[in-house]
Amino acid sequence: MGFALGFGESEVPANFEVRDGKAELTVLQPSEDPVKLFSDEKDEIPSLVLFLSTEVNLNLSKLHVSRQKSELFSGVRTKTFGVGRVVRTPEDIDHNQVHGMISELEGFDRWAEQQSISQKLILSNQQGEPPVAVLKAEAQKPTLLGSSFNVQANAGYLLPSHATYSTSYTIHNVASLRSQTADLKSWDEHQQVHRMIQDLVCLAYGYPCSIRLKKILRTDNQPYLPEDSQETSGKYYWHEAFENNFGRSRDVKPRKEIEDFDPLFRLSDTHLDDMENWIENFDKWSRPTWIAVESIFQPHLAAESRMLLIGSAMEALGYAIWLYDEHGGVMPPGRKPSAPRYFERVAKTLPWGDLEIAGQSTPEKWAESFNTVYKGCKHADNPLPDGVKAFDCAQEGLMVIRCWIAKKLGVSDEILIKNKNSL
Repeated sequence: MGFALGFGESEVPANFEVRDGKAELTVLQPSEDPVKLFSDEKDEIPSLVLFLSTEVNLNLSKLHVSRQKSELFSGVRTKTFGVGRVVRTPEDIDHNQVHGMISELEGFDRWAEQQSISQKLILSNQQGEPPVAVLKAEAQKPTLLGSSFNVQANAGYLLPSHATYSTSYTIHNVASLRSQTADLKSWDEHQQVHRMIQDLVCLAYGYPCSIRLKKILRTDNQPYLPEDSQETSGKYYWHEAFENNFGRSRDVKPRKEIEDFDPLFRLSDTHLDDMENWIENFDKWSRPTWIAVESIFQPHLAAESRMLLIGSAMEALGYAIWLYDEHGGVMPPGRKPSAPRYFERVAKTLPWGDLEIAGQSTPEKWAESFNTVYKGCKHADNPLPDGVKAFDCAQEGLMVIRCWIAKKLGVSDEILIKNKNSL
């Protein structure tokens, strides 16, 4: 409970809560005129609202009306707003532009090999003394992914609470993804970097990895710190933040936990230059990867629908390879390649025979077979394929895309073949 500033000249009583992953602000609007309680006139929604309370001070934006309720006899109306963006700060600052962003991504710690906790068993030389188990948690140096956003993978840990009567303690390893720029960049630009890394990790695991925003940075929104303080010199305060629909959200619980999955490749298997180039040029490849990852987040699709998704992703990827890799992004004259030739372009980038993705012996034969099933699901004047065949073909297409991105990021044939055949 607190007060909201931004609805007119005065502060109004309000309540803020985050429930089921959604932020809501409910404001109290007394009215002396009963007719206004039931008026169809829509109030202007402020672009920025400050919520102040004894517990938390928040900067709220991207509001939309969720519901409202009027009570005739008391002359009171409550209006509830869905809040798209929340920053924990009392400052009246528009956060459409930021200097940095931190998120936590499921599976990122294993993929980026960011572990801050180690365990060691010490055996005593003295007879009769029991062994000692030492659990050590310490911060690690960040792993740089590069690009103009200075993307980093950071490792840390959460210590257990010191409860008086606690008999068990759990230390949590925490890996975070951080982007930071010297100049202000739009919130959406920073967010896109985090979303693309989410898609990348999802393709590496073949698993719907969830992500959530943790903090943002504005270097011009800092608490007062003494200029001569050595402890704070060169350091910035990051503000807690919430974004509704920050990345892909998982509506259906996966059949297995992510601990049961090994990634097709890890960050250490990639080349830094290739990773940096991919981040900088993500707009060229985002369409096919976005469609492919959508199939990972939809585990209960019908086989034909899954095949349509993967076929569209493969077609978009083959087109991107043709346009950007072969023609430098300049549209050449003449006819574009057919769908089978797009599929073939993707498959040809892989060590096809050793990966054992499908029964066809060459990328050309696989592309023709894949196209037949795709056309059968897509066009009514083609025979509808068997459901099992459509499912298997979609799985093959997804694996081709996963292997393609591994090669795009510089993963060697030897590592890719070894990891693919051990899955």
